[in-house]
Amino acid sequence: MALMVCSVTYAGNYVLGVNQIDRFLKAIEKGTGDELPTLPMKTDPNTGEEIINTGYDEWKAVQGITLTSEGFVPTYFVGNDGGNHWYGITGINYANKGYKQKEGTQIQFVQISTVSFDYSATPEGYTDLVNYWDRNDLSWLETIDLSGNNLTDIVIDGGPYNTMPLKTVNLSNNPNLTSLSIVNCTQLETVDLTGTGITPEAFETIEADILASSPSANIIYTPNAVKTIEANNPIVTVQGKNIVIKNKNINDLVFIFDVSGRKMIETSDNLINASSLGKGVFVVKINNFVRKIGL
Repeated sequence: MALMVCSVTYAGNYVLGVNQIDRFLKAIEKGTGDELPTLPMKTDPNTGEEIINTGYDEWKAVQGITLTSEGFVPTYFVGNDGGNHWYGITGINYANKGYKQKEGTQIQFVQISTVSFDYSATPEGYTDLVNYWDRNDLSWLETIDLSGNNLTDIVIDGGPYNTMPLKTVNLSNNPNLTSLSIVNCTQLETVDLTGTGITPEAFETIEADILASSPSANIIYTPNAVKTIEANNPIVTVQGKNIVIKNKNINDLVFIFDVSGRKMIETSDNLINASSLGKGVFVVKINNFVRKIGL
């Protein structure tokens, strides 16, 4: 009787968008409460460096993260999936942890675009474009709850094609949160900003941005008892290869971040040479004033 030996290959299960969580955790530190969660790591067989392990079995145990119940193959892997499946992040919940945002950082949850972005070159730090997409894709994210912390500066952007299905954002009880932008989120139902440091003047802009994409969203906000009077906001324009800042104090610092939240430029100049930034979308921050620009 012949003995038949079968060779079986087991497909893998992976998680999308893990770099978004990594960047968030790098922008915060332990404050008055819990220790920060740790992400699963592994050794890159090619470089020997420690990198994030995107395996589903490892990520389903990561604190504060909820994943899709079923695995799937995203469009950019169709035809080249190798029998693998992926899971998307549906919820980010770090409520009441007492985390503190690090000075000079900006927390960003910015959905990528596989359509409008300039993909003439692979973004720095990634082996190819598919690797960039799968590491940053938030096409399944429905809830963000960062309430009860000490966060100060947050940008949430559903992307130019509104592919992040965000429904609920809870940033309440972040008393030092003064800078916030929520744009391009078409499915928002509730945004809770109670107990934040957002001024009535700043709230007007935040509210307009939210309602421009989600006109029926319920935005919960209680202004400070004393209405602050702010100077006119700075004016930011792009002129050729330069970013021009008007109407700011001479010593005010200008911070320019890329869409990953990485600080690219810090200066007090009013005329900034932006030729080193390349093409893309960037965030300009001056005190509590925040604006997105395209280069």
